[in-house]
Amino acid sequence: MAGKKNIVEDINIVKQPNSLLEAPKALEKTERHRIIREAGRSSRRNYAIITLLLNTGIRLSELVSLDRDDVDISDRKGTLRIRNGKGKMERTIPLNAETRKAITKYLMKEQIMKFPCF
Repeated sequence: MAGKKNIVEDINIVKQPNSLLEAPKALEKTERHRIIREAGRSSRRNYAIITLLLNTGIRLSELVSLDRDDVDISDRKGTLRIRNGKGKMERTIPLNAETRKAITKYLMKEQIMKFPCF
């Protein structure tokens, strides 16, 4: 094997970036509008879920554990109470007008009173 170059010496190892250390990227405005538009075409429930997730930033596990009692909506304001958040912490999140309208339409149509909302 005299005179032959070792092929392995020329190979550079490329390390894959650690996705756990990088912050997630936010959706562009056009992407947000497209998702909301598609959800609005499917059902009031899907529209309420997507609007709630995009406008409040709650986790999916927090969304599925919401009860009707956790949602407090009036004409001019609304709040969402998260009971079992990260670290078993409880917190209250304000709801903007768009989110209040989407949740109200869904809850009124489905007449959800006590059981899990979504």
